[in-house]
Amino acid sequence: MESLQQFMTRYKGFDSSGDQDFIVKAPFVQNQQGFSMRKFGTKSEFITILNWVYNKENASFNKRNVTSIDVFPYLIVQPRIGN
Repeated sequence: MESLQQFMTRYKGFDSSGDQDFIVKAPFVQNQQGFSMRKFGTKSEFITILNWVYNKENASFNKRNVTSIDVFPYLIVQPRIGN
């Protein structure tokens, strides 16, 4: 979490204007099928996203009791880039 805080401090306001300066996305995903990109601006919002990823069943795979973390080996956090 300390690394996340350092990352957020360094890239806050990098190329976006607003409260949600970062995104979380999954690897191997095209057109957000199976995992839609999540936006966040604070550490607490990121923790909320992590709780969702670890605990919420992912209906996109049409299988019961399968969460996103069961399918994706890691998640990507990056600054949100504007147009």
